[in-house]
Amino acid sequence: MLAATLLCITRRNPVHAVIYLVVGFFALALMFYLLGAPLVAAWEVIVYAGAIMVLFLFIIMMLGLAPQETPEGPGWQRWGPLVLLSSSMMVCTLLLIFQDPMASKEIGDFYLAPQALGEALFGRYALAVEVVSFQLLFCHHRRVLARSAPAERGRSMMIPFGHALAFAAALFVLGLTCVLLRRQIIMILIGVEIMLNAASLVFIAASAYWRQVDGQVFVILLMAITAAEVAVALAMVVYLWRRKRTLVADEFNGMRG
Repeated sequence: MLAATLLCITRRNPVHAVIYLVVGFFALALMFYLLGAPLVAAWEVIVYAGAIMVLFLFIIMMLGLAPQETPEGPGWQRWGPLVLLSSSMMVCTLLLIFQDPMASKEIGDFYLAPQALGEALFGRYALAVEVVSFQLLFCHHRRVLARSAPAERGRSMMIPFGHALAFAAALFVLGLTCVLLRRQIIMILIGVEIMLNAASLVFIAASAYWRQVDGQVFVILLMAITAAEVAVALAMVVYLWRRKRTLVADEFNGMRG
């Protein structure tokens, strides 16, 4: 996952970046499954690796975006300050994580059946579900099917809780690096998606650690909100492209139409 994300944020061609990110999302979905969240893993593939990234590819190819030109000047002037900032953030985060005694405890054997997740979604969180109900029809259908068949027990991945948090922190720092380093708006949006997936990993790990359903519910709601955010953001990208024929963020410094 980290390797695919690193390749994503360093590619000048946005099509190549999206393809690497799709690979990373598949790897993240596997981690979700191993942490006892099979339904969220399926949604990761369907929503992120499927719908959202296909929409990114469609916009990139429709606009005919060329690979970003290499900025002038030595590489250390572009990468040096950002690498220093990212490294400092990562070190501080790891120190905060591993100083906590809870970080060394392993995530126990935990598996949340789709039936239990469906009951939580359409029970305690019914109001939130109503907000994003059109995107949660699949989960409701899975809940109905689960009532007619016994849920199978799986096993989650036995890892220290701090390791999962450290992995999510590294993923978040890579996403932040993409937002700060890349100048093209499409790549900035991709960096935001990487950071949102890092937050999702924290929710899933916490859900498995405390053996509660709430973390997985928050991830599903986050996916629904992200899908709406991407649709609006890419519509704005198309509008900006038609006005100035460029997606370099430095070219947009005013709010007048």
